[in-house]
Amino acid sequence: MEKNRGFSRRDFLAAGAASGAVMLTGGLAPMGRAHAYAASGFPVSEASIFELQAAMAGGQLTSRALVLAYLERIAALNPTLHAVIETNPGAVAIAA
Repeated sequence: MEKNRGFSRRDFLAAGAASGAVMLTGGLAPMGRAHAYAASGFPVSEASIFELQAAMAGGQLTSRALVLAYLERIAALNPTLHAVIETNPGAVAIAA
């Protein structure tokens, strides 16, 4: 019988990317900025880590969709914020 070890490496990386993006962009929602949505329509910029985990576990959200949504949000907001120096060019491949 195999023990459930919690997060897989993929889940850990997706959660880490999401956490970083939330810290960088989460405070902009009250200023009227557009929210980031995954391809499934899940509002990732408004979701807590717990909600993101639940959406992933329930099949509403994939790690790839989450990473793509945050990369789009970074691309949209970073020209104003200048907060992100570099994103991982392999992030989507890692999440897939």
